Amino acid sequence: MRRVGRCKAPLVADVYATIAEVDVATQERLAGILELRAADPQQRAMLDAYLSEIEFGPSARVLEIGCGTGSIARVLSRQPGVAQVVGIDPSPVFIAKARELSAAGDIVEFEEGDGRSLRFADEDFDVVVVHTSLCHIPQPEQVLTETFRVLRSARWPCSTAITPRSPWPSESPTHYKRASRR
Repeated sequence: MRRVGRCKAPLVADVYATIAEVDVATQERLAGILELRAADPQQRAMLDAYLSEIEFGPSARVLEIGCGTGSIARVLSRQPGVAQVVGIDPSPVFIAKARELSAAGDIVEFEEGDGRSLRFADEDFDVVVVHTSLCHIPQPEQVLTETFRVLRSARWPCSTAITPRSPWPSESPTHYKRASRR
């Protein structure tokens, strides 16, 4: 571990930044924590607050980057107008858990993937959500570039990853939602 400036505490590596390389037992423990966190009333209130501002439109295709165990993707699938949700995450353990927790016949699909290099075509999605994961992804600007590439023209990305490592830490979560390609 390294130290920065006068800070006495060592910096701890962000386990989520390299989650696919972390041992399976640790990923399984983290998967359980992600589900507990998703059930937290404050986390749910934050999610409900920004989802209430998104205009999904009829037959909306939604992408969640950094979906973890799929808790947010499952909530997205129940929003009015949403026809399909695709969740991607680099952790095969998280993706397996997401698939396990999804209901049969659900409109959600999960796959391993890197938000910095999406396999999807240009303008393939109506909404892209990056829920509290942008701060864990090295080179977050690549995620934002890919987000705008796969968004249909004049649609909105949505992120709640507001931390000191985020590209615009002083902005509110709805700033990302309101940003559009013009």
